Amino acid sequence: MDELKNYDRRENSLRYLSDLAREGAFEVGDYLLGRNQDFNHVQKLAGILGKYQLKDTDNFVTGPDFPYIPLWRVIRKNSDKDIRNYSQVALEMRLLRFELEDIPTKSNNLEELGSFLYDLSREFSIQAMHDYSRRLIA
Repeated sequence: MDELKNYDRRENSLRYLSDLAREGAFEVGDYLLGRNQDFNHVQKLAGILGKYQLKDTDNFVTGPDFPYIPLWRVIRKNSDKDIRNYSQVALEMRLLRFELEDIPTKSNNLEELGSFLYDLSREFSIQAMHDYSRRLIA
């Protein structure tokens, strides 16, 4: 959408990721209502996750410059697993990316995926506000 063009489009910025995830959630919802066949934002998000995919051997020092904490929070919230280390987050990222890339052809849980994207958007946004508040205090 146009609002995604109105600010810094660094692909790893919290605000941009939040907007992509939100628009992706809308795309999924509109598809379920029969009003959408385009998943442009979902595919962009999947591409970014692929570019910043954690390796099983990464840690907080070696991982690429990407806001993994909001992603980790949503993954933990939506999983029965106790996800505590980078290799587990790396695996969940791969699974998420494959689901996003397969929308809508192979996805049988689109409602859950749309909800996940909405939660992810909210977590990126919360982290952006938190980071902004910390900069104001400093």
